[in-house]
Order: sequence, then C-alpha cells, then structure tokens
Amino acid sequence: MIEVKSLSYLYHPKTPFQTPALNEISFNINPGEIVGLIGPGGSGKSCLLRCLAGILTPTAGEVLIDNRPPQPENVGLIIQEPEVQFFYETVYREIAFALEYRGLNRKLIDRTVSDLLAKFNCLDKIGESPFRLSGGEQRRVAIAGILALNPEILLMDEPTVGLDVKGLELISRIIEEYRSEGKTLVIVSHDLDFLYPRVERYLVLNRGRLIADFAKSDYHHYLELLQEIGLGLPELAELKRRELPVEILQSLMDLGL
Repeated sequence: MIEVKSLSYLYHPKTPFQTPALNEISFNINPGEIVGLIGPGGSGKSCLLRCLAGILTPTAGEVLIDNRPPQPENVGLIIQEPEVQFFYETVYREIAFALEYRGLNRKLIDRTVSDLLAKFNCLDKIGESPFRLSGGEQRRVAIAGILALNPEILLMDEPTVGLDVKGLELISRIIEEYRSEGKTLVIVSHDLDFLYPRVERYLVLNRGRLIADFAKSDYHHYLELLQEIGLGLPELAELKRRELPVEILQSLMDLGL
C-alpha cells in the first residue's frame, strides 16, 4: 500500500526563490489500483510522482510504501524527459546496468535486454547511443530500462508524449499487464481520452493541493470542478453520459477509445 501523509514540498526552501509545490496532501493507494493523476500544468503532479518514487524528500509529511520509505527496487518512475535519465553510451548498457547491480549473470542480462528491446521494437538500436535516438525511441528505451527491474509499483509521467500509434499500443499493453498481475500504476497524463478507459480512480491536483479523489464511475459528479481548473470530459465519458447502448460503449473501450 502507498500511504501519503500530510505531504508538502518546497522548491528552493529558505531562499528568495522558495516556491511551494505540494501542500498538505494525504491519500492512500491500495495494491493493484490503476490511478490517474490529473490537474492543470504546474499543479505539482510531477513533483508528487518524484516524492512517491523517493527521488525527492518531502519538506513535511511522509510517503510510506508497505510501511517503509520508497525503495528503488519496488518503485519504477518513467519521467517526461527520457534523455535526462540516460547515463551510458549504448542502449544495451542503459537497460543492463540495473540488472548488473542486482548481480544477475551475463546470459540472463543479455536475454532480458534483448527480450525487452524486441518487445519495444528497438532491438536494432541495442548498440547505438540513446542520445542519438528519436524522441519516441528514447521514450521506449527509457520505459524498457525501468521495466527491466520489474517494479511492483510503476509511476508514469506523461507516458504517451511523443509516441506514435505503435508506441501508444505498447503503453496500453503495459498497463493491462500490470492490471492482470495485480500491480500498482499511477499515471500522470493530460490526455484524458487515453486515461479514461484505463484507470479506475482519479486524484486531482490544483496549485499543489489535492482537490478531489474519486472513482471513475463518479467522474460525471466532478465535471463542474474539473472544468473550473481547465480539464474537460473524456469523449468516452461524454458518450456514456448520453446513455449510449452498453454494447457500443464496451466496443469503444475494447478498442481503447
């Protein structure tokens, strides 16, 4: 379980540039939940993901995962700018380094790296520099590197940005795999149409505060609030509100629309 208790975070504390990013946020996420984290730009979503991953230390409050601070072996974070997380000279090394740190033998590492790159349609890039890949290729390699660790909790920050249709299909498959395995996902995305058929619950941030926490089935009860902060109604939710036949809605959801 993820427990967030009275979490606050300040950028540049005790300086003239001090900026509040998160303010007294509290919530729990149960194992196996697929949660969408939404809000306008600058509301603190990326900062919150970094606190959940243990990359940022809260100014106040705490994050606990199974009653412990976040551990890198249990939590994987996919950030918006994949090139920022690259350190090594080849795609192979980017994915292999964490497996090496865990002490796996070379044959298993080679097989894991090859299998992941094949899954992400990047096997032909294995010997190339990640810094010379296209934006979509960089994102796929970054995701592969995180999934190599097989984290129980996956945090995704705008995972669909820069991806083509095949890339979007791949992200959808990853989400469904996590769902089927009973693992936890927290997804930040401005693409509400992408999120709606895939998440079960929403956390809504605005100006660093948690202003709503609701199940997807209650989305229509929060329309006014969401519109006030510049968020709209996903197309599928609009069709549902218009009381389309269940068979048509199910067909659209099966297509990922």
